[in-house]
Amino acid sequence: MARQRPTVSSLPSHTPADAPGPEVADAQVAQAHLKAMSEVLAPLVRMMIARGVQYGPLASMLKALYVDQAVTHFGIEGEAPNDSRVSVLTGVHRAEVKRLRALPHGPDEAPAPPSIWSRVMEVWSSGHPYTDAQGVPRPLPRLASGSSEASFESLVRSIRRDVRPRTVLDEMLRVGAVSLDERDQVHLHASTAGLHRPAADQAWIMSLHLAHHAEAFTRRVLDADEHFSRVVYDSDLTEDDVSELRARMRARVDEVLNTFNAEITARRQDNLQRRPEGAVWHLSVGVFDYAEPAGPKAWLEAQAADNAAHGAAKNTAENG
Repeated sequence: MARQRPTVSSLPSHTPADAPGPEVADAQVAQAHLKAMSEVLAPLVRMMIARGVQYGPLASMLKALYVDQAVTHFGIEGEAPNDSRVSVLTGVHRAEVKRLRALPHGPDEAPAPPSIWSRVMEVWSSGHPYTDAQGVPRPLPRLASGSSEASFESLVRSIRRDVRPRTVLDEMLRVGAVSLDERDQVHLHASTAGLHRPAADQAWIMSLHLAHHAEAFTRRVLDADEHFSRVVYDSDLTEDDVSELRARMRARVDEVLNTFNAEITARRQDNLQRRPEGAVWHLSVGVFDYAEPAGPKAWLEAQAADNAAHGAAKNTAENG
């Protein structure tokens, strides 16, 4: 799937009116964002190392991205900035800016689309006839029968007719994405199936989902637009608290996303039939959870003792 590079005229060409331009940005603000970016990139760098991506190619790509984003988003009155302005904005040497801007600007190479069994998981979760009334993927008979009942075989055939359904099933069974019961029904392990996707599929998912999340957050901060990005965060929880809260959250989110996914699929199928006028839009909706130990229990107890002592001292002073 190739992604066309946006043009200057199609995107905001300046920073918000209430924010300083990059040339005069507060050094402390820049340092704070650099520290935050270190935390954001740390897990991604870990993933890059695990997938064999070395520093050199990544550094070259980052330099090119700095120039590309400056050219695309920081023009003045719709005009692309000149090389000197791009150099000031990015810190990239003017000669290097000129070289990078002279490179061909065709569609970027994107990760290959997901494999067939990743598509099977997506369609299986997309709604009727593969899900129940709550939007949960139903167990499917392994083989198609004479009736119109949905089956694993018919599901695979609806996606690719040149691949044997048994081959897809064997691979999904091997990695634990599905299981086969004594009635020859195939069960999708929806809560863990995504963990077993091939590495190439995971790269495609990252390029789509994580990039969309980052774009939504960036536009919300810089352009004050209406993209939705919210996180509920708290600490001072026990391990049992976290386990229980995660289970409750995931159950509710699964219900909401399954229902929403079915609605999205229905609208998409309707659009394919009606072929309405206008541009085609993409929509990404997602939820995540993450938990880690925040500190030893002794630290929490010491904090509680300090708070109690502070409260006692305050009461003494007020009553003294």
